[in-house]
Amino acid sequence: MVTGTPGTQTWHERVQVADRSAHAEAERKVANDEHYGRLREESAKRRAAAKKEPATPAQLRYLTSLADKAGKERFAAEFA
Repeated sequence: MVTGTPGTQTWHERVQVADRSAHAEAERKVANDEHYGRLREESAKRRAAAKKEPATPAQLRYLTSLADKAGKERFAAEFA
């Protein structure tokens, strides 16, 4: 309990105060929209680039070795 008078407590905790006024909330929303908007744009660019790029020879070798280890029938059934 906070009373403003000294007590027997020998330890202290940090308290973070958040301003929840309408103005502060509007500023926080604008900052969040800007930050997450940039992240969404970057993610969309990466997704678009990934759709256009064919598999590399290294990726194909990996998939071939995975199919050989798992068995081609199982690989076809699981990953088709």
